[in-house]
Amino acid sequence: MTISKVTLRDTQNHVVIAKGGKPAVIDGYLEALSGLAGEPSAEAADTKNSKKQAPAGPAMRVRIGEIALAGKNQVLFTDNNADPAFKGDILIKSASLKQLDTASKKSSPFTADIELKPFTKLKLSGKTNLAGGGGDADWDASLTQLELPRLSPYAIENIGYFIENGQLELTSKGTLRNEQIEGENNIVINRLSVDPVNQDKVAGFTKQLSMPLGTAIMILQDDDDNIELDVPISGSLSDPDFGLDSVVKILAGKGLKQAAFSFLAKSLQPYGALISLAETAIDAASDGTFINLEPVAFTPGSAQLNNKARDYLGKVESMLKERKGMRLNICGQAVSQDAALLNARLLEANAQRAEPLTEEQLAAELKAQLTALAQSRNDSVKRELSKQVSGERLFVCFALPKLDDPKALPVATLGL
Repeated sequence: MTISKVTLRDTQNHVVIAKGGKPAVIDGYLEALSGLAGEPSAEAADTKNSKKQAPAGPAMRVRIGEIALAGKNQVLFTDNNADPAFKGDILIKSASLKQLDTASKKSSPFTADIELKPFTKLKLSGKTNLAGGGGDADWDASLTQLELPRLSPYAIENIGYFIENGQLELTSKGTLRNEQIEGENNIVINRLSVDPVNQDKVAGFTKQLSMPLGTAIMILQDDDDNIELDVPISGSLSDPDFGLDSVVKILAGKGLKQAAFSFLAKSLQPYGALISLAETAIDAASDGTFINLEPVAFTPGSAQLNNKARDYLGKVESMLKERKGMRLNICGQAVSQDAALLNARLLEANAQRAEPLTEEQLAAELKAQLTALAQSRNDSVKRELSKQVSGERLFVCFALPKLDDPKALPVATLGL
């Protein structure tokens, strides 16, 4: 059968997703289809059983020059699984699939111009031979002005965050070859801000991302509050474990996580090699440090910055100036190396006293000096960074001696 062109004009549909995730009308459609032939009579059944079934003939070949949508084609969408229910109004301004042949693996070009009211635009083009039994496709797509707060019901359900603000733009291109998908995606997110509302979901997503979402946003937002990500996606459609969840994980892992660590490593070169995740348990409700930068090294017994430390802090300073939303935690440490040096000085000075201190008094004095040394290291780092970075973005800890690890180095740790 050959058809020159099929045009659908000014159509209107309403897709309703019922509780449980299935379109509400699907059961009715299936029931209607199953009843079209009616119940076979006993006579027909006997006849069928008594005769050898005839071999099936060749499938009917259908060739269509073009299937097109024209005019105003509206699709109303309601998802009752979301809380509150998500409602969308989709306008298909134009769509076309050409050179369709169910018996040929020649690719059919397609285009679509879609508006997700009131502001989002989607343009799609490419070619595919899926209708002819092939497994290949190519696509180019662009999505603009996707207002993210409208997706908050889905964000809360999947990652535990309410989206307070944000707009997304996406350009995507890729191929499908023998059910293997390979794609490149450029994502720009403008002025994203989120609020954690479901701590269990937040904890799961934080573990997946290896950092709180707020920390990733803080690292990646530029001076214009924009986040730009280049995210490759690959996988096999025949793999039962590859689906929408896989895409979300790739976006989180290769997108946010990889981009965050890549920015840090690039900004701090050649000091970016020691960037690591904090080993403490992740507390989704906490704003504590989850990413450790390379610490600032000190000479045992001293809180003075050497040239290498100043050079490193210059890199940190430039990074903080580039990312205005970034906050830095500073925590000076006094360790066993410091204790050995300070204790030797104390014993030497004590020997010169007319009335030497007791062992108990010496221990108390050593502890006080170690605490002061750790705090002085806090102050040295913050004072150096404050030359170019607002002190309101630099947070120091209450420093205490850490003498439990004899191999610990005299440093001030830096964390995001």
